[in-house]
Amino acid sequence: MSIQDDESMELDLVESCLVRFIREHVDDALLRGLLLSEDSVKGRRVMERKDLWFLGDWVIQGVPSHFEAHWSTDVALGESVRVIVHIEKTENEYLVSDWDVEETF
Repeated sequence: MSIQDDESMELDLVESCLVRFIREHVDDALLRGLLLSEDSVKGRRVMERKDLWFLGDWVIQGVPSHFEAHWSTDVALGESVRVIVHIEKTENEYLVSDWDVEETF
């Protein structure tokens, strides 16, 4: 599905928010060792549904004003790590309201 101008602008704001998050937390103990970089938000920009977007390596769920962004990677056979970032819209930008890292076995 193509992305309209309004949705593209929202996605630009979410992308900026995720880049700031990565820059600010790259040295955090929970993210250390993961291959999470600013490049993870580059590339594909697809709206699957109104509440499900793909932005680079991220899956974005929700609707404008509140999103949950998911990034994951396999760390070993049957083991993965998922970064979950909760994003809220303020006046003109999105800010991270909470985030977590989950390991699956």
